Amino acid sequence: ACGHEIHVTCLLGAAMLLAARKNSLRGTVKLLFQPAEEINAGARALIDDGAMENPAPQMIFGLHNHPELAAGTVGVKAGGLMASVDSIAITVTGKGGHGALPHRDIDPIAGSAAVISALQTVVSRNVDPLQPAVVSLGTICGGRANNVIPDCVEMTGTVRTFSDDVRNSMEKMIRRVVENSAAGLGCRGELVYEYQLPAVMNDPAAAEIARRAAEEIVGAEGVVVPTPSMGGEDFALFLQKIPGCFLWLGVGNPEIGAVHPWHSSLFTADESALSIGAGVLAQAAIFALESLTEN
Repeated sequence: ACGHEIHVTCLLGAAMLLAARKNSLRGTVKLLFQPAEEINAGARALIDDGAMENPAPQMIFGLHNHPELAAGTVGVKAGGLMASVDSIAITVTGKGGHGALPHRDIDPIAGSAAVISALQTVVSRNVDPLQPAVVSLGTICGGRANNVIPDCVEMTGTVRTFSDDVRNSMEKMIRRVVENSAAGLGCRGELVYEYQLPAVMNDPAAAEIARRAAEEIVGAEGVVVPTPSMGGEDFALFLQKIPGCFLWLGVGNPEIGAVHPWHSSLFTADESALSIGAGVLAQAAIFALESLTEN
């Protein structure tokens, strides 16, 4: 569970609030009910389907629930909020054979172990310590019998960064590590690197509108500046098109057990946050229209 129904409900609530005062709005508000949040596909599908055209919006706002923020709070931050998301698929190929005769084989398990160890230096010894970056492997698969050395080992992982310069250097660094570390044990290392999502970079002007909107709903004391997250979000694709701001909606409440993280089977949310999310989105749209028409 990740609370995506919360986001839909908030936008429906915002639609009701905006419809109630549509005659006083200074322009058009387009509502995007995005599918496929979890697989990084929904935003691109909407863009490809013309969601950012006819009429073309000038500013965009979105939100995601956050169980570590208390219900009644809203997280607003200008600049980098969430990291870029890239995927890696690594294959280490050797020569399989009997595990009792390793001198006749080329062991891709040993080769993959060398690759895994060397990958730990990609960030620690190549990236500026002041620049956030993560390289993590999530799967490894090689062999099916305890006494057989396999022909190859396959691994997959994720790469997260904020800086475009760091992001653009990661493929080269990882490829060098994979190929050279595997070669050191007589194996062949191959890398498939897929660029998936850019970082979520909130526009300063849009973030200020969002902050003002949140203050209207929860007061200044309810608006927090969140710590950037190495998680990813395909809202970033919208931000490549137009300025905007992505918000965190606090849904945590220990008194009702709303303390569990996203994707936990125990995840739940304080539903009092729904009206807050709806109000913030509606107010952000109103303030944005006022700002755009004034300018």
